[in-house]
Amino acid sequence: MDIVWTLLISLSVLVGAMFGLMIYVRFHYQEAVKKISAGKPQEALALFMKVVGWQSSHVPALWQLALLSLSMDKTEAAVKHLKKIVTIMDKEPDKAAAAARWEVTEAQAVSKLAWALAKLNQRADAVSYFRRLIQIEPNNKEALIESGKLLYALRDYDSCIGMFERAIALEPHHADCLELMSHAMAAKGEHGAAAEVLSRRLADERQNVNLWIRLANLYRTAKNNPKQAAAWRTVAEITPEDDPNHVSALVQRGKLAFFEKDYPAGLEILRRAEQLCSRDDERTIKTIKYYIGRALFDSGRKPEAMTPISEVYEMDPDYKDVRDMLRDSLELLSDNDLSEEIKKMRSDKFSSLAMSIVQLMGFRGVSTEMVNGGDLKVDAKLEETGKDRNVLFYFERGVNGEVGELAIRSFLIECDEKHVEYPVFLTTGGFTFEAQIKGKDHRMKLMPKHDFCELVRKMRTAA
Repeated sequence: MDIVWTLLISLSVLVGAMFGLMIYVRFHYQEAVKKISAGKPQEALALFMKVVGWQSSHVPALWQLALLSLSMDKTEAAVKHLKKIVTIMDKEPDKAAAAARWEVTEAQAVSKLAWALAKLNQRADAVSYFRRLIQIEPNNKEALIESGKLLYALRDYDSCIGMFERAIALEPHHADCLELMSHAMAAKGEHGAAAEVLSRRLADERQNVNLWIRLANLYRTAKNNPKQAAAWRTVAEITPEDDPNHVSALVQRGKLAFFEKDYPAGLEILRRAEQLCSRDDERTIKTIKYYIGRALFDSGRKPEAMTPISEVYEMDPDYKDVRDMLRDSLELLSDNDLSEEIKKMRSDKFSSLAMSIVQLMGFRGVSTEMVNGGDLKVDAKLEETGKDRNVLFYFERGVNGEVGELAIRSFLIECDEKHVEYPVFLTTGGFTFEAQIKGKDHRMKLMPKHDFCELVRKMRTAA
């Protein structure tokens, strides 16, 4: 009998304690809610923490703690509380009834958790909870879009595109979604499809210059020149003439016309771009002049082409193929490039060049002789009244540095043997100081690289 009374007393004490705890928890919870209404979030936070301390599975208190933490930018704390709520909900068989009792639904808790994880850049976990949210609310457009963004950041482009497609199905003209989806497609290498999606985005926003430029570049990567040209045309239409984007659009259209071999149209567009382009924009000026020259060159107007091509060459000798285009126009090359071309000439062409220079200098060439594996001697005459004076030219084209005194001395010995009155030595390099003194002492005309090249230019111009 004593045992029964002991058990009854213990049970009554336990029930009383539990009942007291319930009252105590409810009181503190209600007080915390009042603190929120009174604008005292810190005090409310402390009371909710007490409630959770006494009853760790108190979902309403956990929910309020999560909301307060988010409002105070304590995202990590909010995530901790939200994960507890979701874990408790997972064990609840009747979620609808539990939601009514707890005043928070599974969708609300999962949504807050997903967004909080996204804010913390915990992308993989955030995607997992967004997917759970989408299972609960299949038409949650914001969840679809945000999960698409996170999947894009995770480089899961297939899943990302799938999310965006579902979001677009709910709102076909959602601007940000269309733009983001085009980025995902481009990242996947589907540039043509990305361009088509972006063009849908631009249907309602024609004045967005940056997007039109991006669309043009997508079509370029997709090798769709007609649509690329149309996009650049729109860029030109929606920008003022003093806008660099306007000039860039003209340049791109001119280049496309050139690639399509529509040379008249290309020249017209490029010349308009040249008129509008800032003189300070050397890079664009160079591109414009190059394609004007190429259009003229490829359309059979080579003499006209050489002017813009040579201008490009002066700005940048290594730009694209301008050096190759000028190989047949030696007078337009720099001294270094011209001397290199002279070194590479075939013997017969070099001999013809030398004879033309001799004639340009007022002498009559008599004979030529190739020496030293590529150099050339030209015997010539200076025709004067009553007498022809002997002239000997030496065209040296193999030296990479300077001609020395020994070479000059050897040439002078030969000149003495032939009774030469006017020795002339030309080189694609230079002369040492000693060689210059030796030549001056014997009234020899020494012509280093620049003088040699100037003769070639004068000869070509005179021709």
